[in-house]
Amino acid sequence: MQLQRQASQKLHAVKQQGCAKMAARVPSRRLAATMQAYLPAASQSSSFVGSTWSRTVSQQILTAGRVAAGVPMRAPTRMCGIIGIFKQEGPVNVELYEGLLMLQHRGQDSAGMVTTDWAKFWEFKDNGLVKDVFAKKSVMDKLTGHVGIGHVRYPTAGSASAQEAQPFFVNSPLGIYLIHNGNLTNTDELRDMLNSSSSFFNRHLKTDSDSEVLLNIFADEIHRAHQRFVQSEATTDPNEHKLDFVLEAGESMMKTLQGAFSCICLVKGVGLVAFRDPHGIRPLVLGRRQGMDGKGAEWAIASEDCSFGPIAFERVRDVQPGEMVIITPDGQLVTRQCAPGQLNPCIFEYIYLSRPDSVLNDINVYNFQLNLGTRLARKIK
Repeated sequence: MQLQRQASQKLHAVKQQGCAKMAARVPSRRLAATMQAYLPAASQSSSFVGSTWSRTVSQQILTAGRVAAGVPMRAPTRMCGIIGIFKQEGPVNVELYEGLLMLQHRGQDSAGMVTTDWAKFWEFKDNGLVKDVFAKKSVMDKLTGHVGIGHVRYPTAGSASAQEAQPFFVNSPLGIYLIHNGNLTNTDELRDMLNSSSSFFNRHLKTDSDSEVLLNIFADEIHRAHQRFVQSEATTDPNEHKLDFVLEAGESMMKTLQGAFSCICLVKGVGLVAFRDPHGIRPLVLGRRQGMDGKGAEWAIASEDCSFGPIAFERVRDVQPGEMVIITPDGQLVTRQCAPGQLNPCIFEYIYLSRPDSVLNDINVYNFQLNLGTRLARKIK
């Protein structure tokens, strides 16, 4: 009981200190008063300390104080899990399912999957955990095709509507499905551009998601690349240059987008496409295995390589900051550095977001956490 009382007093002191720090940052007596008003009596109870509500209430205290004081709020951090798999033959749905289970820690709000045989796409997405969204055999049986992408979404980002579950789709140009992990910081400007004459088709956006904005920017840049080719009076068929258009669009897009984006796409006629922002803020890893009966390499791209083990892929390397990777329909690997890259990863990927058995940017997450704890122990010893 003595330890519980001490813990309770420490929690209360930390909250008081947090209020004081915030008041110092925003010089307002009203803010300090508001913060004090939102300190619940429950926080002084020993039964509250260590409960699942303690962190929630602490965050609500800070949020309520900021709102009441008129302090601008930042959008919540988006943490999602993404995976794409290319197989030479055979259904990919079960392996996508297994991969998503290994990435479930990155998002519990919704799950989605789309598969293809390059003639047709099959899609299913909904709110819930992976095991619940894809629980029915009838759902999995419809997801045929040997190539696919899957996504799990973190609950605190954006709307809880199933409409914002990923993948997102545009039918022009080519037909593109996209999944995205990250946050764009210039979403409003990009949305205004898409709704103006600067865009080819004055695109209509169905959601408030920055991922849908990103997809439409990508599609717009592919259109521009196609138009530049046609206007160059080239004598060859534009359909023979779809891959070049996508690579060119990647270069243009990375000059326009700001923020964090690790993405995987299915682009009809081009292949499985992945790209990472020039700062490498969110992780993206490439994996490989040998196909059945020696039919060539099979590829996987995911947020973390912990998803590779259960489906027998081996880590090859990280997708580099500013790089685009394409697995063509016949299984060839094509890469291009679309923008100069400077690795500046999110530190919380190593501290909180990623699984300890993952390797991100050639750094083992468990060893990083162990060394961090060792240094902290030395500092406070």
